[in-house]
Amino acid sequence: MRARERDTDMASSLPLSDDEKEQMQRGRVSSGVATDEADIDEILYG
Repeated sequence: MRARERDTDMASSLPLSDDEKEQMQRGRVSSGVATDEADIDEILYG
């Protein structure tokens, strides 16, 4: 599952108003670089 889809699913299940969800999403930053599980494992576990 892509991060964006996962974030959308998570946000839709939160008991927040639409304004609160928008505010939460505005606080996120995207580098525009695709990251896969192997990249994350390399960073976390070396």
